[in-house]
Amino acid sequence: MQLTKTPQEVWEGNSSLHQPLPQDATRFGEEQNLAIEAAEQGLVVQAQAVTALDNRVAAAEGEISQLQAISAAGLSPRLPAVTVSTGDIALSGEQAVSGVMTSASRVLVAGQANPAENGPYITAAGAWARATDMDEAGEFANAAIQITGGTYANQVFVCTSAINSVGTDPVSFTAFLDLASLSAAYATAAQGALAETAVQQAEVGTAAAQDADAFSSRATQEEIALKTMRATLGRMTGEGLNLNAVPQLVDINGIVIRSLRLSGGVAVDQTIVEVSLAEMRRTLGYMEGEGAISVREVDQDGYIVSLAPVDPGPTQGDAYVVDGALYVSTGTGGARLLDDSADRTWISAKVFGNSVIGTYLDQNSVPVSVRVALSDGSIWRFGGYRIWTNDGQSNAEGTANDDRSVVFPGPLEFAHRPSMLMTAAKDVWLGIATSGGASVELASDAITGVTDLVDTISAADKHGTISVSAAARAHAAAGHAALGDWVPNILAWSNAEGGEFIASMLDGAPAGEYYAANMTTVLTSIADLSISAVYDWMLMQQGESDPATPTLGVNHNLLRAQTQAKAQAILGQQTPVRMVSTQASSFYNSSAGCRSILDEALADTDGVFFCTGPSYIFPWSDYDFLHNTSVGHAMRGEMEQAAIYRIEQGLGWLPLHMVSASFTGANEVTVTLSEDAESVTGWLVDEAGLANSGIALVGATVSGVAVAGDELIITTSDAASGATAVQAAMVGHGAGPRAQATIPRSTIRAVEQTGTFLTGAPMHKPLCHQEISIG
Repeated sequence: MQLTKTPQEVWEGNSSLHQPLPQDATRFGEEQNLAIEAAEQGLVVQAQAVTALDNRVAAAEGEISQLQAISAAGLSPRLPAVTVSTGDIALSGEQAVSGVMTSASRVLVAGQANPAENGPYITAAGAWARATDMDEAGEFANAAIQITGGTYANQVFVCTSAINSVGTDPVSFTAFLDLASLSAAYATAAQGALAETAVQQAEVGTAAAQDADAFSSRATQEEIALKTMRATLGRMTGEGLNLNAVPQLVDINGIVIRSLRLSGGVAVDQTIVEVSLAEMRRTLGYMEGEGAISVREVDQDGYIVSLAPVDPGPTQGDAYVVDGALYVSTGTGGARLLDDSADRTWISAKVFGNSVIGTYLDQNSVPVSVRVALSDGSIWRFGGYRIWTNDGQSNAEGTANDDRSVVFPGPLEFAHRPSMLMTAAKDVWLGIATSGGASVELASDAITGVTDLVDTISAADKHGTISVSAAARAHAAAGHAALGDWVPNILAWSNAEGGEFIASMLDGAPAGEYYAANMTTVLTSIADLSISAVYDWMLMQQGESDPATPTLGVNHNLLRAQTQAKAQAILGQQTPVRMVSTQASSFYNSSAGCRSILDEALADTDGVFFCTGPSYIFPWSDYDFLHNTSVGHAMRGEMEQAAIYRIEQGLGWLPLHMVSASFTGANEVTVTLSEDAESVTGWLVDEAGLANSGIALVGATVSGVAVAGDELIITTSDAASGATAVQAAMVGHGAGPRAQATIPRSTIRAVEQTGTFLTGAPMHKPLCHQEISIG
């Protein structure tokens, strides 16, 4: 039988953070017993054959009992050591220890003449230093250390000393378990049983044919695998003597995932290699058509640790974590790299259907569970609800009617859908009561559960589709396209403060403002529902009320930080709450507020605050701009989802913005943009009255604008030297409606298409509202 976990998986895992579990150690021992018992049950032979097999079983069980004793011994596993010294050595300088040349290595010192010096050390050119996980007296008793290389490879040493003072009290280590012997005992028992069965059958012919055939087939395959791997290592005459790499980890099709490079027969480092199935079969000595089992994992001495079927079936496969990167083999094209982002250190992975379910450590060493689509490598947060909120938006409130307010009249057609909080009202505010565009205090018992995300009208001509609803739907559709029936499990709600100032949303807001209080109430209600939920994203729409507030972006990020503190305290999450904030384009007499949102996003180094760019960039036939239709809100949400998707894939997100500006001629200023751009006539905005693509100069008159790659070339009708700053999408309207013809805007957009809006229009990043100095 194949083991659930190999010795390496039990003891070492996939990272230095791995801690062996007692239940894994017990299961390993039980499975070894079962493997040998299965071999015994397959033999119906004369009593002398059974007796011989029993003797081998007893010998192997002696080894297994040691492993089972681990769970009862109260041992404290420590990080593995590359080798162990059993005699007195100098505790300084790099040197050969039990067959391993050290190099800033972790070495277990166990045989010093002064036993007080024993323990794990980190080697160096000078004096060695004690390992930090065993440099205090309380860390020694029952500490278990696996040796991974050298003379004592695969043995586990246990500290039998309880000490009061490090460096003064004597320390002793005892060899507790030999994993290599355990694997060899199993292989030897199976081989010996096969050989004796064949002899007995030939001599007395008393075996049950059906049982013997079944056992012989499996045992023969295992014997072939063992012998051919030994042949690979040069253990059989004339074969493999000149090989300089030992296959260490092999996928289900026999393709090498990881190998050890050899120098004089000694493994010195790891390399990642890929070879074809035919080449691997040749290396292992397999003949075409022989055997249904492939070697899966082999120790550095060539002994088989585990086996796997050659043909995994169409939707099965294996995932591997090698040096923090994620590899996968699905049996259709060999091993391939799935993800090696510097932002993620993978620690576990398993193929499940058409995806890999795995866990990685983020840049703050916080574990994150995800699904990775095998089709395109896209990564999706997994496990429990992922909370997305709509913050600071007044929705489609005003004189809207049904056909303009509700963009999505029903739930998604997928079996699994985004959800929203359930209240008696069950309206588009998603659980947060409102009155006239401002939130009212939410009762502590108002939220009773979750339900499918739907957009409804809660009062005549009021409240339509909002950004987070569209964003959640777009994310679900993208997940469904990549992963089939599964979709991201998003829990959405709106904490809306339409027409409110940012100061009314922060902690310590004036009396009668309930944003902060409602946030605490909702998170507490979610915790009381005993559902698994992690707050991922805030979709921030606030800003129209603070057009002249130069710290608006800073305050948006402060609101995010305050919300994160609540989520971590109430929900117990470790991951941050992140925010995508949209520039409010409907500024009147000042653009300082919306420009500060971009500035804060560009200054963020923690990866938690992002700007999507301008919000009111969409024209609406005969409707008043945006506020009396919800399509604009939905398109804004789709742009926010596009940003979130790219961020979660590790692709990053920067809105299209100006980076620098300089004088390049007597009548010319050149602006460098963040990416390649283009000026497209008629793109999503009404150009009536819009001059020079929405670009202006402070102190000079623009006569023309051209776009070439990532540069804007601005020509002037007067001396360019008089200009002090460049303005983009800042020609604003005076007091009045948010009209197409007067909204601050630009015809300039990024060349790259980010997606497609629900209207069918292509999605491109618009040029941000911004002002930068020249020079």
